Amino acid sequence: MLTVDEVIKILKQYAPLIENSSDALLYGKPEQDVSKIVVTFMPTIEVIQQAIQSNADLLICHEGIYYSHQNNLYRENNIIYQRKHRLIVENDLAIFRLHDHIHQYRPDGIMQGLIDRLRWQNNLEIHRDTYSLFKVADHSLSDIIQELKQKLVLPYVRYIGDLSKPVERIALMVGFRGNAANTIPACEVDQADLVIYGEGPEWETPEYIRDAITIGENKAAIIIGHLESEESGMKYISELLRTHISSTSITYQANKRCISFA
Repeated sequence: MLTVDEVIKILKQYAPLIENSSDALLYGKPEQDVSKIVVTFMPTIEVIQQAIQSNADLLICHEGIYYSHQNNLYRENNIIYQRKHRLIVENDLAIFRLHDHIHQYRPDGIMQGLIDRLRWQNNLEIHRDTYSLFKVADHSLSDIIQELKQKLVLPYVRYIGDLSKPVERIALMVGFRGNAANTIPACEVDQADLVIYGEGPEWETPEYIRDAITIGENKAAIIIGHLESEESGMKYISELLRTHISSTSITYQANKRCISFA
């Protein structure tokens, strides 16, 4: 039977050594035996309850447990923290956060999961550090929006651009990479017509795209949401683990959408 530490070593082997990483065993001990693994994007109370009910020993998540990137907010004086902490400890659930290492896989593991979900492998031109570039033919902005909504099961997306304009080159970015430092080079250096990202400052990329359109440039952006852009990467991790581990049950647990749509 594998231990928690052995599973972690499998996950880290695809990335270089990272100093001051946010990746850590947040609960549990390295020497604990593992008979069942649950992989998820966000370690919500609901997911933790489901993992416990399924007799999982180890939960692997991408984002932090306690509502901040460094897990250093809202501690002992907060009832939500207290209840969540007690639920984990009383049920001896080990939790490992895999955030920095998966983004350092080559290609980025979170990006690879999204590409697999979209089935865009044959359209790939190149992987950059913070985005991947794709070339498509005979697509309008409206076509791409409908494809994203269908394949990612999205009730809606946010966009900036002319729905009827053609799209030939797409820069795809996951998570919080929709800032101008990433999107402008994609548009200017790699000549992307469209940038697709999870989220980013609304005073940066959307306003850049708006000004580009005003002066006659064919540029557009689609914002799909942080979870929506990254959750497929954790499903990819569950599948990757299965190629290394055959004696341990591995399950991917999807998150329900956090925000409703009126």
